[in-house]
This record gives sequence, structure tokens and C-alpha cells, in this order.
Amino acid sequence: LKNRFEKFYALKNISFSLKKDEALGIIGENGSGKTTLLKIIAGILKPTSGTINVKGNIMPFIELGAGLQPELTGRENVFLYGTLLGLPRIEIERKIDSIIEFSGLKKFIDAKLKTYSTGMQMRLIFSTAMINNPDILLIDEVIAVGDESFQKKSFNKIKNLKSQGKTIIFVSHSMEQIRIVCDKAIFLKEGKIKAIGLPDNVIHTYLETVYKRDNNSVFNSFDKKIKEISRLEKEQKKIINSISKIQKSIFNKFKIKTLKNNLERNKWEIDELKFSLSDLFENYKYLLETNLDSTQHKLESAYNKNNERLIKKLENQKYEILEDFKKLLIIKTKFCDKTEENKINQHLKFILNEQSNIFKGTKKEINILKELKELLENEIKETKNQKIKERLLEEFETVIMRISL
Repeated sequence: LKNRFEKFYALKNISFSLKKDEALGIIGENGSGKTTLLKIIAGILKPTSGTINVKGNIMPFIELGAGLQPELTGRENVFLYGTLLGLPRIEIERKIDSIIEFSGLKKFIDAKLKTYSTGMQMRLIFSTAMINNPDILLIDEVIAVGDESFQKKSFNKIKNLKSQGKTIIFVSHSMEQIRIVCDKAIFLKEGKIKAIGLPDNVIHTYLETVYKRDNNSVFNSFDKKIKEISRLEKEQKKIINSISKIQKSIFNKFKIKTLKNNLERNKWEIDELKFSLSDLFENYKYLLETNLDSTQHKLESAYNKNNERLIKKLENQKYEILEDFKKLLIIKTKFCDKTEENKINQHLKFILNEQSNIFKGTKKEINILKELKELLENEIKETKNQKIKERLLEEFETVIMRISL
């Protein structure tokens, strides 16, 4: 397939086949041709050359906001969007309650759409579209918005559809979702297929391509999202303070309702950002884990062959991967739940011990052990459980002894 616009080939020499009840994941950076490919399959665009054969009724989840009216309420937009999808009004009326329930927007269903956040609009659209019963689903980042609970619910719906024998072509930036639901995957780059095959292999090729080119961009993305969460949380506190100041007056009922709605929307935006951060975290963590495993296997082989030059090179490589892993986990502490912090600390201690073993008997080992000492000091300070504190003190004493040796 090829699609050409203003002498620019959006797609070049794309060829693949997909059987009934199979799922294909399409991954790639923005502008790689993913949406164009879905539009060609859906019949929205025609290829400049080549042919496409489709058997079955297609439901394209592409550019879902098209056709919505901001001045209409959420409820009215359900009927409008359902009609645009070709659903009879009587069918929409019969299922309106289940659509609203699935969307989780009961409180806001009669508010105008222009008051909805992007995530709320996508909830409404996705919930409406899912009452259709197609043979083939084309899904373009539909569940990349919304809070974690809604994304899980939507993803479970997609898994259920696959188990019912539906064919799915799934575009997502969540590698975890691609791995779970897809039988095979395609990595698109500049309109060409760079890799095709089993999801794990294709995902690894994609992530290596993205993060090898600009490793710092990952951490910059984290910083931007965390700053935005911080801004929204400050805004949330201001809204709460405003509510507490005016709630005593019976004349401010309407204002309080508006503020509470703003507070709810604010909370959803924070949840959406946190879920987006979790996605980014999992993708980069997956790449680091696979690279670490690969390096460890090579290192074991080098140890067996007593190849000192290769051992030194691979140990430095392992250290750098662990260093990135450490940075990633420290960032995670900025947006994770308190319950996760203990698990993250355990991982950090493991990484620091591994790094110190690489540089045993050097000044670098001492610096790493001092970092471990500081981590343990903070843990001891924060821990109230006496048994855990005793165990941590034992770890602390061991580290002190290693530093003094």
C-alpha cells in the first residue's frame, strides 16, 4: 500500500495479512503513518497504489471527537454520535443507561460537552461506540485517555471482544496493552515497516530505537508531566479552600456545585496524567529489564571465557543500565502511592548492591555504598514497625562495615 499527499509518502510498501479473531498491534512514533494506515483500512482514505481486501463489518475508532457538538449536553451527544455511527435511535434509547453507566459520567451527563475534559469526552464517545457489534475493530489510541479505572474497563472490553472472535487492529503507545491483547505487531517508522512479528520482539526493537536516539527525552517527559500534576494539585487545593469558605452561605449553592464539578474534572485530569506516567514508566522499565537480561547473559559468557577486556566493557554497560533504572525508580517515587514506596526502595537497594559489586575495591564502590547508606538512613527514619527497623539497622551496619574496609 502507498498513500501520497503533496509529494510526501505517508506509507511505503506496507504489506500484511490478518485472520479472523487475530489482533495486530501497530506501534511507532507520532507521524510514522499509524493513523493513515487505519484510515486506508477503514476506507476513509484511498491508497495511491496497491490494494486492500477486507471481509466483514468495520468499526473504526479513529478521530472519535468528529461530529460532537460542544453546546449540546453529554446525553444529547450520545444520541448524535450514535446516529453518526448508523445506530437506530430506538437502539440508543434502549441502551442509554448502560452507556452512561459504562462511561462513569452520570453526574455530568446533562452538562454541556464544552465543560468536559478531553478524557471525559473520550469516555462518552468510547462508551457510545461500544454498543455497536462489528466484525473488525480499528482502534487508534482510544483508551490512551481517561483515568486508570476507565482505561482498565475499556481495555477489558477490548479483550472480551477479541475472545468473542473479533478481529482487532490496535494502535497504542502502551506496550503492555500490545503485549497482552495482540498476536503480532508492526513497528512503523517514516511510513515503512521496520519490524513485524511477535509483539515482544517488535516492541523491543521499537523501544531501543526510540530511547537509544535520545535517552534524556524520557526523563524530560517525566519532568513535564510531574510538573503539570503539581500545578493541578495546587489548583485543587485552591478549589477546596474556596468551597470551604463559601459553603456556609445558602446563597452560594450554585457556585458550590460549579466548584465541585471543577474539582471532579481536576481530579480526572490528575488521574489521566498519573496513568500516562505509569505507561511511560512501564515502557522504559521493560526496555531496561530486557537490556539488563541480555547484558547479564553476555557477561556470564565472558566470565566463563575469562575475557577480561569484554568483561570490563559489559560491566560498565551493566552499570549504566542500572544507573538509568535507578533514575527511573527515583522518578516513580514522585507519583506513586505510598504503598509502592517500600517496594521501590527494595529495588533501589538491589541496584546499588549490584553496582557496588561491579566496582569492588574501588573509590566508585565507596561512593555507591554511601548512597546506599543514605537510602537506609531515610528508611530507618520513616519506619515505625520495630521488627522492620531492626532488619534495616542490620543492613545499615553491614554497609558501614563495607565502607570502612
